[in-house]
Amino acid sequence: MRHDGAAYHAGYVVECVAKTIVQLERGHAWGHLGDVGRVALCLAGLPASRAARYVSGPSLAPKVEAGWTSGMRYRPEGRIAAIDAGCWVAEAERLVAQSVDRMRLDGLI
Repeated sequence: MRHDGAAYHAGYVVECVAKTIVQLERGHAWGHLGDVGRVALCLAGLPASRAARYVSGPSLAPKVEAGWTSGMRYRPEGRIAAIDAGCWVAEAERLVAQSVDRMRLDGLI
């Protein structure tokens, strides 16, 4: 397994989930994970938020958000440990199941 690539793509998935939440609330989304993740959490916390039921906790995916950058794709292989990559992928999978999959079932996206 290419751990760095798996970790990068897990972060990209989390970024896409955050953008989906922002787009649901605002109709458009922009930015990378750090910024768009904070905006998504703020919007999901609003009283009239449609996304509130799809987001729980103070972070979307804490381990991914702590270590992911959009520039990771330019770094040489070997910087992400297998255990970390596995945790990031698991967080991304959990987040998709909790949010995007449920939004799709509910007919929002």
